[in-house]
Amino acid sequence: MYKKIVLFNSILLSIIAVILVQYYTSRPQKIHFPQQQWQDDFSPQFFFSVKDCKKKYRLSLFLTYNKKYGFQNLYMQYGIQKGEKNITSAIHETQLFHSISGKPLGKGLFKKKTKTILLLDNYQFPEQGEYTLFLQQFMRKKILKGLVKIQLDIQALS
Repeated sequence: MYKKIVLFNSILLSIIAVILVQYYTSRPQKIHFPQQQWQDDFSPQFFFSVKDCKKKYRLSLFLTYNKKYGFQNLYMQYGIQKGEKNITSAIHETQLFHSISGKPLGKGLFKKKTKTILLLDNYQFPEQGEYTLFLQQFMRKKILKGLVKIQLDIQALS
């Protein structure tokens, strides 16, 4: 009986260790907006490495916001640089509230919702190395209230 308990505990600890290692090695980078506002002069930047330029990647953002955000959608410009060289850039629109009901889109309980924003899918970087993703809000207002944090998640595709 004692051997079964020890075996069960060691298996359980191994499973927990694997989950924790996976969680902490694949956690998205996140940036909190000061005072839950995105001012037009604040440009979040994410730094990441590409080790295999033969693989394709999916770059997603997770935007956490609340009902204080005053618009149905959000326009932002993003760009990817390698050193001083611009690799790609575009303006991206995402819907944060339903156009008819006005209900917030995304996942989450209570007052905060998190919306997944796909930036690039099946994207192949031109070379290995260090990259920077920068974001800039592209709305008419200088200050966007109700934005809590933004996260970058990069997944290598097989």
